[in-house]
Amino acid sequence: MGRPYGTGRIHNYGDVYDFIVRYKRGHDGSSPTIREIMATCDISSTSAVRHVLEALQFEGLVKLHSRARSIEVVGAQWTPPHV
Repeated sequence: MGRPYGTGRIHNYGDVYDFIVRYKRGHDGSSPTIREIMATCDISSTSAVRHVLEALQFEGLVKLHSRARSIEVVGAQWTPPHV
């Protein structure tokens, strides 16, 4: 599947994806904010983060929803911790 925004990669999409997965694992399935992704992955702006997220969605790795903190990792399932 081709990239929706040309062939040049400004950011390491894999690093962003890996951060989202690690964050969700460590925060009971909650998603990071755009600003948390921006800071952790050293991305210069929120619009650049959005661009990366849209590319990850195009690749079928995540689904974006209109609510804040609502990035769904495709194929992942959150399991509540045992109490």
